[in-house]
Amino acid sequence: MPDPEIPHQEYVSADVALPPEMLASMSRRRAAHQEALRERWAAKMLLRPTAEEIALRRKMRDTLSAMVAPRETIDRMNAGRRQRFQEAKAIYRQLDLPRPILPAEPEPLDANGIGTLWWASTSVSTATPNNALIVFFRDGILNFGGAIDIQSEDLLYGYMNVFAQFGLGPDRMPVGTQFVSNPFVRMLGVLDGAVFGSLFDFGDRWSKCWLNTKQSVLVPFTAVGIPSYLLIGQNAQSQALIFIETSGGSDIERYTFSGITSLPPVSFPMDGFARANGIEVDLEIDLYMQLEGDNSGLHFHAGEGGGTDTLQTLQWDLQPG
Repeated sequence: MPDPEIPHQEYVSADVALPPEMLASMSRRRAAHQEALRERWAAKMLLRPTAEEIALRRKMRDTLSAMVAPRETIDRMNAGRRQRFQEAKAIYRQLDLPRPILPAEPEPLDANGIGTLWWASTSVSTATPNNALIVFFRDGILNFGGAIDIQSEDLLYGYMNVFAQFGLGPDRMPVGTQFVSNPFVRMLGVLDGAVFGSLFDFGDRWSKCWLNTKQSVLVPFTAVGIPSYLLIGQNAQSQALIFIETSGGSDIERYTFSGITSLPPVSFPMDGFARANGIEVDLEIDLYMQLEGDNSGLHFHAGEGGGTDTLQTLQWDLQPG
């Protein structure tokens, strides 16, 4: 069975003023979330072809190409395709990037933090071909970057999963009975997708990346001595950032993370049970990737000057619903 261990990091606030039992509830849920990610990734790995299957398919393709044209002809044509592809990439990289939108982090509506979701922790897990995506925290901001390049006729998967947690204690409950939680994050940087196939690459060529986001609003409680939680609202959405799918050509796409990214809003009731126990909010920001082909890739970077993409979680206020 493939090794289900995947790189994982956590950045936990050292001084957030939330009840200890709420922080403990969040910690348990982070551990459960990480275990679920490991199990799903182990299942994906079981579906990958064996080394023997891969070697046999490559041998079949090499034998077929040798029957059609001399090696010198194939090499010359592939070199010409590669040169044209590099020229196209050079032109593409000269395109102007949108200027990032950099609003200041919003101030709480109330000086005492009434109704403000306070940040408690952010964890990140990654699983990409060759572990090519590098992630690290700097001053609480997540940095991620790297060139994920593959040479495979088989579909390969990857992801970066960010799990951020926020809390509103019983001592800071706003007046009202129905609220909307409308969070957002700040994302900056560039994502380039590209596919390039050799002359006898007859399979699919994919370079795809989706941004999947989800918000869950929960009420922690303890029943007969067992910690638990009640889900009182949830919403999710998905956006294709890069979507290249071809069986015959090469292609390039670019997506720019240009500032504030809204997450799916959640409307929920604020009854006496929630007021007495407080509410917790889990945010999931998932970059899900699919790559296939002789030369397919996804590159995360901060533009032609180098550097990494960044993701910063921001606190927000509940709004009357």
